[in-house]
Amino acid sequence: MLTPRSPELAMTAAVQRYGEPVRYLRPRGRRVCGPLPPGLVLFPRFQPGGTPCVESLAPEVVLQGVVEAEAVIRDLTQPKLEAIARWVCAMPAYALNYPDLDSGLDLLRWILAGCEAGPSVPTGLN
Repeated sequence: MLTPRSPELAMTAAVQRYGEPVRYLRPRGRRVCGPLPPGLVLFPRFQPGGTPCVESLAPEVVLQGVVEAEAVIRDLTQPKLEAIARWVCAMPAYALNYPDLDSGLDLLRWILAGCEAGPSVPTGLN
């Protein structure tokens, strides 16, 4: 799916992640040194043959999703959980379902345009 946009992906080494071979692309753009505060939470899901859609998520749903992705957060402690809960409540969050890369990118651009406009949640795609 990514080959037309990133032909170099085929030349990167595959690594095993949860029993599946995956390849990673080197990030493009300026190099960031140090942590950046998150501004958006996104739960993307590729669904071949599905209908593209975006759903705004409540903070408790986002917190549950982050905690369930425990592999991302090592050694979850009460202070870490409280910090995650604070930033989850402070930013927009969405579930994004897409059947192909072009649809996913279009939805992502739409979400980002709404987030840049202010803290209100974009409406129109559900």
